[in-house]
Amino acid sequence: MRSVSLLFPSTLLLIAGVACTRSGGSTGEDTFVVNQDSAANGVDADGDGVNADEDCDDDDASAAPGLPELCDGIDNDCDLEVDEDASDAQTFYADSDGDGFGDPEDSVTGCAPPSGYVADDADCDDTSADFNPDAVEDDCSDPADYNCDGSSGYTDDDGDGFAACEECNDSSADVNPSATEVPYDGVDNDCDAATLEDDLDQDGFNAADDCDDTASDVSPSATEVAYDGVDNDCDPSTLDDDLDGDGFNAADDCDDTSADVNPSATEATYDGVDNDCDPSTLDDDLDGDGFNAADDCDDAAADVNPNATETA
Repeated sequence: MRSVSLLFPSTLLLIAGVACTRSGGSTGEDTFVVNQDSAANGVDADGDGVNADEDCDDDDASAAPGLPELCDGIDNDCDLEVDEDASDAQTFYADSDGDGFGDPEDSVTGCAPPSGYVADDADCDDTSADFNPDAVEDDCSDPADYNCDGSSGYTDDDGDGFAACEECNDSSADVNPSATEVPYDGVDNDCDAATLEDDLDQDGFNAADDCDDTASDVSPSATEVAYDGVDNDCDPSTLDDDLDGDGFNAADDCDDTSADVNPSATEATYDGVDNDCDPSTLDDDLDGDGFNAADDCDDAAADVNPNATETA
């Protein structure tokens, strides 16, 4: 520390705000020592560029006039207020319903949220805890947007009175469960696949009437093709496949699983089978009286047949 000795009368002297102290000297006069490190001589203890006589806290470089106020509990700008209008302050939103999400229309700015305020502003209805981004929205019949995403399962974009989750096409008002099916328009108008009248194979018959709407050569007006394994005309009674290979199709063969049974086969006596597919020639003799079922009026009784003696 530098000091300068000054000779003045025995009084305490302050020079330009510089502190001076008196001490006795050999001359009998008072000696004053001026402290050259005082604030008036440019001391900046915290190195923040502001001298002690202008700095509100010369021991803290984060506090000095002109510094931005921060959320740090320090009067950074030396205006005698702490954390006011801090540059790093946050915005907080009122959470009236206590669901953890705030109202974007009701906010305050500060270093910490006041009671009843939160940092998230995503609540679409701050009067009910049922509405927030975390809410479950799984009721197709309820039009409310509980999860605040701008839509719900009930959205009726085409205005036909049916929710998107209740119909097959919510972009067309002509398509809904109460609409009438339009033939051959390529649309499932009534949202019922069972009544779909589209003609997918373009053979003139819709899916409801066509037994195979993926094949244009199969329809009610097609000609049945013999032995191709396909019901070409969509009529099982005319199906002319020959499954047993006896030359007769299923429509004409009374048993298309046996090659020995068909209209040209010879009727075998008493074998229990209609070999020639003609019930009138069925020659089974169930009661063993010598007459087959075709000639016997009661083939369950041996004493009843064309040769029996009539009893009174």
